Amino acid sequence: MSFPELRSVFFRLSRTRPVVRSASQPLTRANVILYLPPGPLFRSSSHPENEEHGRINRILGPDPAHLLASTTSSTVVTVNYRLGAIDRGTVCPSEEPAAQQPTKPAVYKYPTPIHDTLAGLDWVAQNLQPAQLCVLGTHVGGSLALMLALTEAQTVSAVAAIEPVCDWAGLDEYCTAIAPAETPTERQRRGRFIAPPDLVPLLQARETLFDTPERYFDAFASPILFLRSPGKGVPRSTPRYMTGAEYPRPVLVPPPQADRHQDLQTNHMPEDLDGEIGASSEQDSERITRRRKALSRWPPYGLDYGLEQATYSPHAGIRRLEVTLPRVRIYTGSNELPRDKKARTTSTVLAQQAEEMVSVMRRACFFGREKGFGDERVQLGRVEDVAEAAGCHALYQLSHAS
Repeated sequence: MSFPELRSVFFRLSRTRPVVRSASQPLTRANVILYLPPGPLFRSSSHPENEEHGRINRILGPDPAHLLASTTSSTVVTVNYRLGAIDRGTVCPSEEPAAQQPTKPAVYKYPTPIHDTLAGLDWVAQNLQPAQLCVLGTHVGGSLALMLALTEAQTVSAVAAIEPVCDWAGLDEYCTAIAPAETPTERQRRGRFIAPPDLVPLLQARETLFDTPERYFDAFASPILFLRSPGKGVPRSTPRYMTGAEYPRPVLVPPPQADRHQDLQTNHMPEDLDGEIGASSEQDSERITRRRKALSRWPPYGLDYGLEQATYSPHAGIRRLEVTLPRVRIYTGSNELPRDKKARTTSTVLAQQAEEMVSVMRRACFFGREKGFGDERVQLGRVEDVAEAAGCHALYQLSHAS
């Protein structure tokens, strides 16, 4: 259903209530779960790289809101944020298309889903006034959920993210600028690096969902950048790569000559695993040293929090906001060993990003506290074949967390 309060921004919310509710608990003070769908990622099941992620998308079943509401006894609000190609009638049902005239789908890109998610959060806070507000998201929805954990910590009680995209800017680190040597000796010595199976779909999605690199270098789109620097500059244009069976590791398509010098000064393309990017001196001269990924403390200093409070004083100076990170659980698919023992491969990109995100959150968000506090507050879970309901069970625990 659509809500009148949000009709002016042309995206849809749906609200699902639990079948059984305690009579002593008023509707306006119910626990609320904000559900953020996966977005336009890994929708095709015909490609092998999408099978694992497609299975994870099916964890919550065809009706996630109903399942979450019945499992957690909470009110579930689904934010159908706009991203990718969407039928105009779905976004704006009040607009009647001209008779016998097919309409093209509307195409939405970042930062539209960020704005829609924040608008949905505001609607929940103002209209439902939940006792506890928890957030669940998958893939793109997972990155939006983590964004809320880091920007709305005073509102959100707990967050569960299933295979979130934490770092769109970091996808280039799995690629190479120069095609590797093809001689048998070099191949045997170096071994065959096989790119993670979800790398190519993520690169394609990035090219489709972002107009410029500045959009995916934004921390609201890549939430890990709230906590550390990207380790490279922003390129002038989104890098494009040659992919396919002949490219086990995506190879950069050379940028136009006018952009090449600027990108070499601001961007970094990682070297091959053995440090050999090419044989010619021209290629060697184009190597750029990796910048350090500096950790940032959270919450940062200097934010204008508390201006509406009666205790605020303009003479108090710049100080750190006293807030604790919500409980966060990030779920990732199970890692699989490579079938070819000689092939050097890794788990999926999203699995590696999930592990890094948990590590960075524990180090950046709990300065001055015991290590065990951060480990308990931010946890990494795995979605196994035999426990596909783990996400729902986790939300039940999170929604009752103190």
